[in-house]
Amino acid sequence: MQTDLPGNRLPADPPPSTPLRLTAVEPVDLVSYIQHTLGFVPRNSITAIALAGRDLGAVLRCDWDPRLTDDGNALAGYARQVAGHLTADERADGSLVFLFRDPTGRPGPDDDSARALAAALEIELAAVGLPVQEAWLVSHGRLWHLDCPDPAACTAHGSAVARTETSALNAAFIMEGSVVEDEPQAGGLPAPADSMSPALRQAVRRICGAADASGGHAGWLRDWEQVLSGAGLPDDPAARAGLLGGLADVNLRDTLVAAASFTLPRAVSGAAWLHAVPHEVAEILGASPREIDGVLYSSVLMAASRRAPDWDRIARLRAACEQLLSEAAGEPAAAVRCLVAWVEWARGRGSVAGRIIEECRRSDPDYPLAQVLGEVIDRGIISGWARRRSTAWSATRRGRP
Repeated sequence: MQTDLPGNRLPADPPPSTPLRLTAVEPVDLVSYIQHTLGFVPRNSITAIALAGRDLGAVLRCDWDPRLTDDGNALAGYARQVAGHLTADERADGSLVFLFRDPTGRPGPDDDSARALAAALEIELAAVGLPVQEAWLVSHGRLWHLDCPDPAACTAHGSAVARTETSALNAAFIMEGSVVEDEPQAGGLPAPADSMSPALRQAVRRICGAADASGGHAGWLRDWEQVLSGAGLPDDPAARAGLLGGLADVNLRDTLVAAASFTLPRAVSGAAWLHAVPHEVAEILGASPREIDGVLYSSVLMAASRRAPDWDRIARLRAACEQLLSEAAGEPAAAVRCLVAWVEWARGRGSVAGRIIEECRRSDPDYPLAQVLGEVIDRGIISGWARRRSTAWSATRRGRP
């Protein structure tokens, strides 16, 4: 198979001087494409790639429990859900399916669960106009063609997955700055502090408890803007506690998410339009409440905007939260965990997000944002940004989280 990777995977604003054009020649190239698009090596996963002609499009990854095939109705419903998600790529007219399985079951094409799932996916994807061109199983370190009538005649049948590491396509992605990591089996975050430090307790009172807090709220958002712009976290423990303290206010927390996704002025404008923050905060920060920004603000938590977010700023938010978690406790700690989980979910990494939310639920089961995100993840809802090629977290534009 020879499949061109789309040239529009780089950000359209500003336009690249030379569009990225890569060629996938073998199935191992497609595995490399999946790994770099997701940013990690999938495990026990269904991964479907949308095709627009011979161009590769959106990559959809869902958890796969081999026991699913024990119930025919559940299997059909699950395959239908996968097919429905993949239709979000409006250009798509076909699909490729890769099933990733831990090396615990029967090796290779004799995996009955994989064959049953692939058959169900073929039925449902054909029903929505995305017929499966090829279906592969990645198991025991090798690639197995699930539709191959004569294994001796099928190219790459039984080939080693390790060949992805030496493929030209993998090298091209790495040259573009893409990184493939192991998917963490736990949340992958440090443990929070056992209790609030005096500095954090004081910061919560100062930022969230003042009767006239507009100046404090504006100052807190300015401090976070330095972090989101790339200045890094301050060394002063009191300043770091201040960044955490404002997270006890849910409106400030949500405004921070919007600021990380787009810009601080637009976030504050939208928050003020919706009365999430006082208009005085917008005035101090030089923003005017606008309805269009209110609509954008409302779309952020569900990653539903048609406008692509600023993934670099979002990555800085995630990195800062991870670094601050060991200094956080109480509500700020729950907020920090949820922000990291939201970033992973928005990127399309629902499994990682789910593990983080489970950790948050165990330590703070009543935190509302954890309950909301948990429900979204449990229902298998994929973020709007991850479902569209124009807004997705692209492998060629991201750095390490």
